[in-house]
Parts: sequence; structure tokens; C-alpha cells
Amino acid sequence: MIARCVILTLCLGLASCTTAEPGTETAATTTTGATAPAEENPAMTTTPYRLLEKGGYGMAAQAADVGVTAPSIEIATSQAEYNALWRTHIGQGEPPPADFSKESVVFLLMGARSTGGYGVDPQAVKLEGGTAVVNAAMIRPGKGDMTTQAFTAPFAVIAIEKPQVQAAEWRDAAGHVVVEHRQ
Repeated sequence: MIARCVILTLCLGLASCTTAEPGTETAATTTTGATAPAEENPAMTTTPYRLLEKGGYGMAAQAADVGVTAPSIEIATSQAEYNALWRTHIGQGEPPPADFSKESVVFLLMGARSTGGYGVDPQAVKLEGGTAVVNAAMIRPGKGDMTTQAFTAPFAVIAIEKPQVQAAEWRDAAGHVVVEHRQ
């Protein structure tokens, strides 16, 4: 009976998590750190986005690419760019569908890590002028955490409801710019 209560409690706790599943649309409603909410900064507007895919084993985890440890951000504004970026950075399977007449796709790539326990968690997207500002936490294992002993390359791929995005910034949970991309 006690084991059932523990399992039920764990299941209920997991059900209350708010992490978006791939393919679901998420309306970004909050900002973190130093970034001002849209109500206070009229130049910044909330933009809906969908999590297309997220994982830990992007191509940077391959033995030849283990030296790629810096985070990066890439933008696809056409199906051809999307397919090429998918093959280069994710490498496995087919990319989830995106409608480039309404969306742009952004790749958040953490780079190679020597163990598991790392991740990328998109939390909000805002438009600031012509730049898509993606707030995404960089998850790291804590001291003493058990981790997979394998090279990983965490990533998240999102579709932003804004076609032809030409610039993107990845900001961490504190609002600091991790990396930016300008086309």
C-alpha cells in the first residue's frame, strides 16, 4: 500500500510539470532575468512557438565533433535550410513538419558534453524588433548527480510563428545572451 502511495505521488508530481511536449504549441507569457515583460517594453511582443524536437544526442556528440562545445543557434526560413540544418546538427530521422509560410525554425544547440545530464529547455519566445529572443534554460547536472557516461549534444528545435526571421538570440534563465545569430 505504501509503495502505491509513493508511485501515485510521483505520477501526480510528474503530471504537474509544465514542460512542452514536441509538436505542441506554447504561448510564451513570461520572461526571466533582466528582460522586461512585453507590458513594460512595447518593442517586445510575445510570440507563439512549437517545440518540434528536443534531445541529448545531436551530431556534435559524434566522436569527430566532440570538440564543438560552445552553444550555438541556427535559423531556417525554408524547407531546404531546415533539412540541411537537421542533417548537420541532429542527423537522425526526418525533421518534424514546419510551415515556412507562417513559421521560422530555430535550432538551439548546446554543443558536445562529456556526460549526460545536460539539456536545453525553451521557455519563452519574444520578438524584439526584428530579432527572435528565445529564453531557454541550459540544464546541467548537479555536483554528485549520476549521469550517463557517454558524449551527448543537447538540442531543442522550435518553430516560431514568424516567417523569415533573420536574427535570433538565445538568452539563459537569467536573461543573459548565450549566443546570437544574424543572417
